[in-house]
Amino acid sequence: MTVPGDGQTPPTDPHSQDSQHSGEQPPQAPQFGSPDSAPQPAAAPAATGLTAADLSKKLGAAGLINPLPSLAVGGATYAGGIVMAIVTIVLVAVAAMLTGIGNPVEASLESMDLGPEEALSGVAMALRFPFQLVALAMLGGLGFSATIEGASASLSVRLLPAMITLVMVLLSFYGGRFVQRRQGGGQLGIWVSAVVAGFAVALVTVLAALIFAQPLPLGDGITLRLHAAGFDSFFGAFFLIAIAHGLGRVSLRSRPAWWPLLTDLAAGFKLATIHALLVTVVAFLAIAVVTTIQALVNGEMPPVIYVILLLPLLGGYVLSYLTGLDMLSALSATSRGAGMLDFLAGGLSGSEYISVFSMPWYAWLGALVLIPVGLCIASLLWQHQRQVVPGNVIALAVSWAALPIAYFIGALALMILGVVSMQVAVSGGFLQNERFGASLGLAAWTPLLAGVAGVLVELLSRFVAPLVAPYLPGRALSWFRRPLAPAAAGATVPGTGATSATAEGAPAAAESVPASVPMHGAAAGDVQQPPAPVPLSPAARKLLIGGGIAVGAALVLVTGLTITFNVVSSTLYSPEKQVEQYLSALQEGDASTAVEISAPNAPSAEQALLTDAIAGAAGERISGFEITGSESDGDEGYLVTARVTQDSVTTTRVFHVERAGRAALVFPDWQMGQTEYAFLSMEIPSGTTSILVNGQEVAVDSLAVEDGFAVAAVLPGQYTVGLPASSEFVDAEESTVFVSADPDEWYDLRAAPFYTLNDSGLTEVQSQVNAVIDECATSQDRLPGDGCPFGTRFTGPVVEGSGSWTVDSYPTVKLEKDYRGEGWTLSDGEQGKATFSYQREGWSEDDEPTDETVATNIQLIGTVTLAEDGTLTVELELSELSDGW
Repeated sequence: MTVPGDGQTPPTDPHSQDSQHSGEQPPQAPQFGSPDSAPQPAAAPAATGLTAADLSKKLGAAGLINPLPSLAVGGATYAGGIVMAIVTIVLVAVAAMLTGIGNPVEASLESMDLGPEEALSGVAMALRFPFQLVALAMLGGLGFSATIEGASASLSVRLLPAMITLVMVLLSFYGGRFVQRRQGGGQLGIWVSAVVAGFAVALVTVLAALIFAQPLPLGDGITLRLHAAGFDSFFGAFFLIAIAHGLGRVSLRSRPAWWPLLTDLAAGFKLATIHALLVTVVAFLAIAVVTTIQALVNGEMPPVIYVILLLPLLGGYVLSYLTGLDMLSALSATSRGAGMLDFLAGGLSGSEYISVFSMPWYAWLGALVLIPVGLCIASLLWQHQRQVVPGNVIALAVSWAALPIAYFIGALALMILGVVSMQVAVSGGFLQNERFGASLGLAAWTPLLAGVAGVLVELLSRFVAPLVAPYLPGRALSWFRRPLAPAAAGATVPGTGATSATAEGAPAAAESVPASVPMHGAAAGDVQQPPAPVPLSPAARKLLIGGGIAVGAALVLVTGLTITFNVVSSTLYSPEKQVEQYLSALQEGDASTAVEISAPNAPSAEQALLTDAIAGAAGERISGFEITGSESDGDEGYLVTARVTQDSVTTTRVFHVERAGRAALVFPDWQMGQTEYAFLSMEIPSGTTSILVNGQEVAVDSLAVEDGFAVAAVLPGQYTVGLPASSEFVDAEESTVFVSADPDEWYDLRAAPFYTLNDSGLTEVQSQVNAVIDECATSQDRLPGDGCPFGTRFTGPVVEGSGSWTVDSYPTVKLEKDYRGEGWTLSDGEQGKATFSYQREGWSEDDEPTDETVATNIQLIGTVTLAEDGTLTVELELSELSDGW
């Protein structure tokens, strides 16, 4: 007869054994002479009713048992979650102190312009928040929902502290096993008590989160209540605790008759968990080593310390993201918004994906190495002691589908573990259905990739692992045990005809001992052991060893070539290398290399100063630089960020680098995009044929001169612009301009070199002015003519030919630089004097002419220019006439 799997540990209640067989054995008539056959009063049962023993017997017969032990386990489960939440808060506080941010609660209140005294003290906060963490661990969301002045607002943040979830689930599971060992119970009783325990924990979780909600005062008597209570936390707690408790109790019962057909499915979930943990631990250790070395080199605190402290809070995300990325999946960052909130968030609606290939080459190379290693280890464990019920279609199908299904479902669990999200909604007043949400988690295609990984492990376990396993020590694989418990006593494996030999009512402790699955055609009680491995022949052994060596050598060669390729690409052919070469050229004053790497977008005449001689002689060039990072800028470009130091001042510059084919056939070739250059404006004095820049002569004809100015591109540094000393009469005055590496400082780059007249020049100008005055004094006219600085306004009758000029004193010259850069303007420092003598005609013909004189000032107005041959040219103009009378 087939037993439906109701065997369990004999209960302590003397009626429980009868209750187990209730409904299975027909009631037997009392034998003659037995106490039961004695005549009983007919009205006695009606008079006494059901006793406690009778009620217990009937409830037991229906599968119902005392739920108090399960309720006690539920209470212990919630208490364990609270303890773990307190540990989490303490570790988060330690991490906060290590980072130097102080009290995160007070910091957040201060950022909201709220004093800590307006909210609860830190002690009250510490008492409230563990209850919210437990609700979050039960798949709840932390936030608030309120209506303020007719406008409703809500906020929800979902963060899963997986360690708290794990502690509560394990406590419920092993608590169920504890109860089952002491109480026993049938299937109905087990799941009824599990439902009761789950309901109790869910109710306490929600009520505690509501009671211990964190108030956030906003002023004007308005206070928000921040909590994680809700339908999500209630049903999350209910299902997680009830299922864990029920499975814990069921795990001690004998397996049903169909269990051997599905044993691979249970083992598949176990292997998927081990695979994920293995990948996570190895990847975490590798990342920890690399980041710790980098931090120590930079004199910083290793970030792995903070991650370890935050594992109770973020451990689920570490497991989810590292495992997902190792399966070549991606992290998906999504934001969605509507209305004003989307506008305030910068219109960020959309999705971004980050895969392992978005990281540095050594990260994705490590992932590519870890992927096959993890698959091979999983396949070796999967093939170890594997037994499948032969001749059964269901068992065969399950053996092939178990791993893909387990990996697929496991990936769904990873997606739940890895989701962190935030939702904001406002409605009312002038705002209508304003929403914004953001989330981060594994990409939607992660379960498909996990299913492919399960298929690969299955294939490797069937066709590759059996060839490798004989060379591994037994202990390397024996720790992975399959859940191979025997079928229930007297059960028949469907489709096989095999029966077990365990007597009904055998203790459950014996049933929990793993044993081989009975094979098709075996007699009752017989267990067919797996066949002993057949040793390989010498030829096969040599072939296997040779093949292994060849494969290993190929892997080493491929890995070495990959590492070499990436090292060379990242050092000699990387986007950062182009920026390094450009900045090195700036540092060394190598203008030709800088222009070759990235030329300015300017005519050749404006590139006249980009020579090695001029740039190399510039002072205060950049003294150092550091590449701080790079990020993708489209399919064929990168934005490279560098910190540039010049004169002890650090400036951050961003350079665009573009893909430009390949170098040496295989390596990527990069070229810098258009780079900003500083442009120096130089004043060119009239008549100047060349200028001096940092001591180097530059022909004026090579410059683009317009309106006395020339503009030219220059590299960062200090430039001295001067004029050649081309005359004995002038001295050249230099102009110094500092060109910063920061483009924001390029607003006034102007050099104005000029000539000043020396003593010889002043003497020459005075001499030329005196000569002009003397020449003008030879005139007999009241107005000596153009270019003469004196004359008289007298208009009376003058005897023709009687006029003459006498220079009483010469003016002293005064020179100022012409604002147009065309020499100097000439004026008088002290005016000169001149007298015009003439004969005045009489009023009648009989009158004799009379001798007259008119005194006047000599006022200088003119220009002085320097000719190309180095001579000075003086040009005077007639000033306003000023007669002495």
